[in-house]
Amino acid sequence: MGMNQNDFGTMVYDYPKILGYFSFEKMEKKTNYLKEFGLSTEDVGRLLAFKPHLMGCSIEERWKPLVKYFYYLGISKEGMKRILVVKPILYCTDLEKTIAPKVRFFQDMGIPNEAIGNMLVKFPPLLTNSLYKKI
Repeated sequence: MGMNQNDFGTMVYDYPKILGYFSFEKMEKKTNYLKEFGLSTEDVGRLLAFKPHLMGCSIEERWKPLVKYFYYLGISKEGMKRILVVKPILYCTDLEKTIAPKVRFFQDMGIPNEAIGNMLVKFPPLLTNSLYKKI
């Protein structure tokens, strides 16, 4: 997976479920999907070492719908890579309950989709802030 022993230890310590719950094939499929964003093997290893919960998120249920939504907002693969590196937890966040309402809020303010996409690439934490308390 592109990580050294210390990083592997960090990953297992933070997310012990990874050892017995996920098959090697599932983990490899997820690491390969992450590489499609332009991440190197070492980048994926570092990402998973410090955000191992990404392994617990479904490609089909979480990652692919989010990627499709990001494309809808005009976010390029390079932009998605930046979001993944800066705020990886977004790829495990519920699209309909958490991300879409925040995007709709910006759309209702009259901000065009492409501008919203650019804003999210520059400031990915916007999608983790509370809509009612911080935005």
